[in-house]
Amino acid sequence: MDMPLHRPSFRRAALVVLPIVMLAGCGKVDPNEQPSGDTDVQATDASASLGPLTDTGDADTESPADTDAPSTDDGATDGETDDSETFGDTESPDTTCDDMGLPAMPLVEVDRSDWPRGSSDDFSAFVEFDVACSITDVVVVANQVVTTLQCDDAGTPRGFQVTIPTADDPVAWTGGEMVQLAHNYSELDFEQGIFRNDVSMRRLSDGALLLASMDQETINADTFAPLLVTADEDHCADGGDPFSSTWNLVIGVDNGLGSVADVGHMQGDTLAPTSGEGLLVIDIGEARFGALYCCHSTRNIEALVRRTLPR
Repeated sequence: MDMPLHRPSFRRAALVVLPIVMLAGCGKVDPNEQPSGDTDVQATDASASLGPLTDTGDADTESPADTDAPSTDDGATDGETDDSETFGDTESPDTTCDDMGLPAMPLVEVDRSDWPRGSSDDFSAFVEFDVACSITDVVVVANQVVTTLQCDDAGTPRGFQVTIPTADDPVAWTGGEMVQLAHNYSELDFEQGIFRNDVSMRRLSDGALLLASMDQETINADTFAPLLVTADEDHCADGGDPFSSTWNLVIGVDNGLGSVADVGHMQGDTLAPTSGEGLLVIDIGEARFGALYCCHSTRNIEALVRRTLPR
């Protein structure tokens, strides 16, 4: 009885006998026999049952998902992607300590030329006021928002202007509104730099914080109230001596509603306001600690918070 050629145990014998049988005129295929519908891989692929695949010159009809194929993977499961090498990580990298250089110009600029400058033994000059003002103009010039105000200094009208960078949405104040404007500016003696420079602006009708900024060493809580602003000196510390090296500060802005934005040197973020409409947009300019000036350890913080409205 002829043995089926597709059985592995008789394959090699069949390959030897087959030419002899064909020469003897035996083993011819019945022309009336219908082709089998069997889809077994072994019945259609002469190399499928020979163990490990070798290149015989025949087309390989094995399924790509064949688990018997030799693996060239270094340990990962076939078809899987190493999450550590993709951009789909759910945990964002901490960039608050990145070296971003230094800003080319101040984050906030003011024109206080209408206000008298005082002096004392401790400071060469200072300007300090907290007065009601009317916003006379709000314009955008070269990606900057310029707000001009007319203020009442105990019966004497004085002008003031504050310039800040634009945000994605327009600021939440317009010309004709009444606001409470506070400004504190102090220069150190012997032209050693600015000791204090902060501005805050609140809507008179409801007290909503519209703008708050600082450029100094020490955070004035009144400037940002009701927000709580802090500076973390340790997060980016590299173990160096602050008298000879410098590293980034991380500025935390807490809205008192359970949300805190931690913003690094020359970075930004947004936060929901404590009350009222819109969104608080935060920009941090210079936020550095260490050997910034001369031969002593200090820090400098440029921070801006302003309220914006959706377009």
